[in-house]
Amino acid sequence: MDVGFVNDPMAGKDSRCRWDQILVPGELKSNRSADRASEAWLDLGRYAREVLAAQDTRRFVLGFTICEPLMRVWVFDRLGSIASDQFDINKDGLRFVSTVLGFLWMSEAQLGFDPTIMTAKDERFIEIERNDSTERIIIDEVMQRARCIAGRATRCWRAHRVEDTRTPLVIKDSWQYAEREEEGEMLREATDEGVVNVARYYHHEIVRVHGRDDDIRSNIRKGLDVTTAANYRPRRSAVPPSTIATGARRSGRSGSIADPVRHLRHKADIDAIPNRIHRRVILRDYGNPIYKASSRTALLAALEGCKDTSKNGVVSPEQMHRQGILGKDARP
Repeated sequence: MDVGFVNDPMAGKDSRCRWDQILVPGELKSNRSADRASEAWLDLGRYAREVLAAQDTRRFVLGFTICEPLMRVWVFDRLGSIASDQFDINKDGLRFVSTVLGFLWMSEAQLGFDPTIMTAKDERFIEIERNDSTERIIIDEVMQRARCIAGRATRCWRAHRVEDTRTPLVIKDSWQYAEREEEGEMLREATDEGVVNVARYYHHEIVRVHGRDDDIRSNIRKGLDVTTAANYRPRRSAVPPSTIATGARRSGRSGSIADPVRHLRHKADIDAIPNRIHRRVILRDYGNPIYKASSRTALLAALEGCKDTSKNGVVSPEQMHRQGILGKDARP
């Protein structure tokens, strides 16, 4: 990484910082032609992925590229990345200084850290509303995290209630498409039905940040309409082809028949933009990963047990599907 803002007051020109210390990564190029996807953009994307992987409480990452005098500001979230228009830092010095000061003055939440994961007395914790009371869940350690920018970005923490250190809990944090059925509801149903050998449900919620349900389009991107970008390419349109053809002409007199059709097409493009919602599930049980099996025999015996439920009561995903608890897609 060429340049950036780091969470290390002792960092100097030649300091080597870890990815978990990076607040805002940057990329410098000596020529303006590098301001394209195959060069500066790709390099900055790699840095953002490393930051998101190393910092388990990061919701998004801000960054910037400077290619000779041309600067862009970026945000990387679980839908991908978006960037500002380029500007010349020599000709627009005020904008450059304002951008740098903005990075310096931002709070942790504005830089992309999850404010629902708090720290007190060297302990990280979350607070949930359950059974009409507030519970504090202490985070013990990271169990698993996905190394990606766009996607579900599932992260799991081993945890426990502040008043009960002996009962283990697992917090599963992920960004799911809005149309996906909530995993927490399925697990709660499985627990209520007494399904054995499935992790017992404890709690689930949509994470709320600044008093709003945490999602990409509204809470992180603040309703930014990416369809107005110069290089925007819609994935598909929900408007019938004949309607699109009628309103395809970009120019037209005010009040012409093409105007409402263009409006419909624009609305359809916005509706077609995906959205991911920040969801959290808490379970009462967890097992060891299969790669920690004590022997190959133990691993094979466990897999065999999943097939023959009559021997040990293990319920397979197929059985849960037949019971109507799981849908066809039972991916983690």
